[in-house]
Amino acid sequence: MKNRFWGFATLAVLALAVVMPASAQGTITINQYASPAPNFYGSPSWAGYQANTMNSLVNNLGDIGNPATDPTAYQQLGASFTPGMIEVTSFPSWMGQANPTGAFANELGNRLHWGVTISDAGGTFTLAGVSFAFKSNDTGQNFSGGTCPTGNGGSLCSEGNLSGSFASGAKVGRDINGNPCDVTHPCTDTTPLTYLAYVGEGNAEWPGGSDPDPTNPVLGRQGSMDAMSAYITANISDISNQYCVNGTCNTVTLSDAPAPAPEPASLSVLGLALSALAVIRRRRQTRGGQT
Repeated sequence: MKNRFWGFATLAVLALAVVMPASAQGTITINQYASPAPNFYGSPSWAGYQANTMNSLVNNLGDIGNPATDPTAYQQLGASFTPGMIEVTSFPSWMGQANPTGAFANELGNRLHWGVTISDAGGTFTLAGVSFAFKSNDTGQNFSGGTCPTGNGGSLCSEGNLSGSFASGAKVGRDINGNPCDVTHPCTDTTPLTYLAYVGEGNAEWPGGSDPDPTNPVLGRQGSMDAMSAYITANISDISNQYCVNGTCNTVTLSDAPAPAPEPASLSVLGLALSALAVIRRRRQTRGGQT
């Protein structure tokens, strides 16, 4: 893994590995990229997606794979998102569609992740010193339990820092001496770093844990997703994330992309789904957890 991630022109980051006091602060560069991802909680394609994401971030490769055919593909979003990108389920789904087939048959929906690379030329930072604030602009309350201290970030609000280990492969970095921080070279929350790449914080909405129509599970599954998509379209026009390091911050905001108008035959189904969702609606937001 080390050769795969660090074999690009000696990463140029080695030039930053000058021995310096842990408190030194230089020129910080933060680059973050929003990407729709498989559901970290239970997706069989998560490991492949994480590998593609880290390969892209470390080697500046941009998109990897075809998201239309491969759930492990890594796609950097431009300025917009679609509702299906932020819906996770307890039944098979993908990009807002229940019961997908082929390569997507065992997926459990999608989460939005904010992959990031951070470098400090002439200085250092720590995992504990990198903060994030993932927010949506609706007025819904966050129910993820203690992950949104400010309480003003909408239903997707998640705030914290990047404390944690490098053991999962979701983070790779360089320490103050130019040594790697990765799965085989663990570093701590307080290790002075000059470079970090991270698969990113993630979050999503949850259409519901049971089908609105128990007599027709297939229709009920799609109905719950359609209702959540309608909620997102009506209430969440912007999703943003901010990473801050040593007083330097980077914020990226995505806007809701217009969805195709529903076919007339589907309007009555959507109306029933919305009514059902009003009864069972609750959302699960969980921090990325990739530490």
